[in-house]
Amino acid sequence: MAKSSTRRVSFYINGKEIEASVKQVRAEMNRLVNEQNKMVIGSDEYVAHAKKIRELRSILKEHTQEIGNAKSQWQELYDKVMQFGMGVGGFTQIFEMADNAISTLKQLATDLAEMDDIYSDVMKTTGFTHEQVEELNKSFKAMDTRTSREQLNNLAYIAGKLGLNTKELVTQFVEAADVINVSMGKYL
Repeated sequence: MAKSSTRRVSFYINGKEIEASVKQVRAEMNRLVNEQNKMVIGSDEYVAHAKKIRELRSILKEHTQEIGNAKSQWQELYDKVMQFGMGVGGFTQIFEMADNAISTLKQLATDLAEMDDIYSDVMKTTGFTHEQVEELNKSFKAMDTRTSREQLNNLAYIAGKLGLNTKELVTQFVEAADVINVSMGKYL
């Protein structure tokens, strides 16, 4: 976090206080440098001006470092906020993926429950076990048809109602009924 500090620096040049704004410190330093350029190198006045110029440069250097520190602290804060934002975005994506997965699982469970109900109907009318109905559905998958497996199982249900109770007879009935249904579908 950025530190807050207040300090007051007073500058006196030739017994006169100057304001301590950066602009004024630079102006005073430039004035002293210009005056020093007209002096004899090594004179007492030249050395005194050099001392004051070093003090002013030191103040400007410290000011520049403080600005750099503040900038780096703001950059660090910005980076952390961006990382947090990416983290939040990442969490959002994770939650969306989890939500999608849960929705898919719910739909799958619903579909399985519906298919299980259809299997139960076929089992009631044909006398087949659950495993036998699953085997029957494997043969339905091998059929060359656009008819859904749900509709094929409904035809198997009808076959059971008609007294057909072997896998071969039910399969033959479903195949024949499907052909008729597809052929006559547009007329029904």
